[in-house]
Amino acid sequence: MNEDFQKTTGEMPADADDLEKASLDTVYHKLETSAEGLTSSEAKTRIEKYGRNELVDKEASDLEKF
Repeated sequence: MNEDFQKTTGEMPADADDLEKASLDTVYHKLETSAEGLTSSEAKTRIEKYGRNELVDKEASDLEKF
């Protein structure tokens, strides 16, 4: 997969930590998406697999409240 990507784009895909420095094509490839975004079906599949993209509030300890 990486070899095919390198042949078509001339670059290696970035590691997940380097996505902010990567080209858009690299980011799309790494995240398996496109400029058009995900289909509804793919979004549903990813939510089922990874969960919703939301932060969970954690209750502050008494020490943190102080």
